[in-house]
Amino acid sequence: MNKTDALRDNLLEIAPYVTLETHTICVKEENATHLLQGADIICEAFDDAECKAMLTNLVLEEMPDKYLVAASGMAGFGSANSIRTRKITSKFYLCGDEKSDVQSEDGLVSSRVMLCAAHQAHTVLRILAEQFET
Repeated sequence: MNKTDALRDNLLEIAPYVTLETHTICVKEENATHLLQGADIICEAFDDAECKAMLTNLVLEEMPDKYLVAASGMAGFGSANSIRTRKITSKFYLCGDEKSDVQSEDGLVSSRVMLCAAHQAHTVLRILAEQFET
């Protein structure tokens, strides 16, 4: 089963009243603008550093009207308290410790990945509720 189908099934179990549209496609520089043009908020969740940089640069340069919530630094066994959310620009938020690297740390540890993902999800909810960081 594709990740997109599994996620759709999980979300429909939680909220069967929602309408979902899934796309099982590899996001690349050539198709990202088309895929994301209808989004108001883009939440970056790539594992690969090059993909993270590609999407972040593309959104900041070509889609400045969209909110971007990205992640950087969640590897290893560092303190949970080092995961934070920082407002970079009026529409760009960065979650993570901004320094740990999967290559130099003990790999990804699910609890820190979950913390960073929770920061991203909460930031998206705050944007939707118009509760912006100052």
